[in-house]
Amino acid sequence: FAHTAVRVSAVSQVPAAMLALATKAADASVSLPELEAKLATDANSVFDGVLDLNVAMADLGGRWGNLMKLRSRILVMHGVPADQAKPPNGDFQAAQQFWPAMMAWPGGPGADAFGPDGDSKSKLQQEVSKRSKRSLLKGELVYTAVPDETGQWFYASVHGATPGLLEQQYWSAEPMGGKKAAEQAAARAALQAEFWQALSVAGAGTKRKALGAPGGGGAGNDPKTRLNKGAQLLLGRPITKGEVLYTTETVESPSGAIYTSVVSIPAHDPSASWQGQPAESAKQAEFNASEVAWAALEQTLAVLEEERKAKRAGKEKEAHAKKKARKEAA
Repeated sequence: FAHTAVRVSAVSQVPAAMLALATKAADASVSLPELEAKLATDANSVFDGVLDLNVAMADLGGRWGNLMKLRSRILVMHGVPADQAKPPNGDFQAAQQFWPAMMAWPGGPGADAFGPDGDSKSKLQQEVSKRSKRSLLKGELVYTAVPDETGQWFYASVHGATPGLLEQQYWSAEPMGGKKAAEQAAARAALQAEFWQALSVAGAGTKRKALGAPGGGGAGNDPKTRLNKGAQLLLGRPITKGEVLYTTETVESPSGAIYTSVVSIPAHDPSASWQGQPAESAKQAEFNASEVAWAALEQTLAVLEEERKAKRAGKEKEAHAKKKARKEAA
């Protein structure tokens, strides 16, 4: 994509009509889905860079600039006038005005991973150290990040390598847009369960949904994402790629290709599958199958969700009782 950066960076010197023609010609060999997939990957890279304080500002600025240029290219391919699609002047400097909105995205890549109480991983390290009455060694809190079914979002878990550091393994509740963001979310889950009193009053009970997660905002709030969340409830753990399985067939007709998709969750029920209504695109066919599956599983999922909430409330109550007992015994 090096040629793209050169072409788009000259947007202010090239008339809008010429830019649009040049973009269409250059994009003839690159499909729009490929570019949109790259946009998601590059966006995750920017957010990971924001969360990683070891990343130099110059590096982060370069990532942002490339992301804006790629986004401009995609907008032009969608038919947006080039003068409206061009990146803001100053790229990274102009991005400063967007940081508050970006970090306010509901739990999206990085949002609420820190939460109102700051860096959740550092906070968890501090609280575990206090309770253990010693400094923790590097690696005693073990974080593991795994991609979800789409391969674009991540769940993470945290557990203590030394017995007694944490009462159990904790998972991020929602998929996040980067590994580091998912680790922050896992740390926050551990804080909420075992050190809830250490969290600020302002942060109590204010959990935002992940960008693209079911019930949240963003482009990922679709039937497939909602079904992925349902599969997580059914299996009692984050899902991995391929565990929500789609089989899509194409039939040619006089009016064009027609797609039909069937979805299954073999790890839950190998014998069950759900077929959606035919559609004019494979993506919509998968959405249709997801909606049929969700409708069939909705009552079961509602019960599981209530059980999950009750279990979490019980753990919080138990953790509170233990903390109170420790305080009284001190």
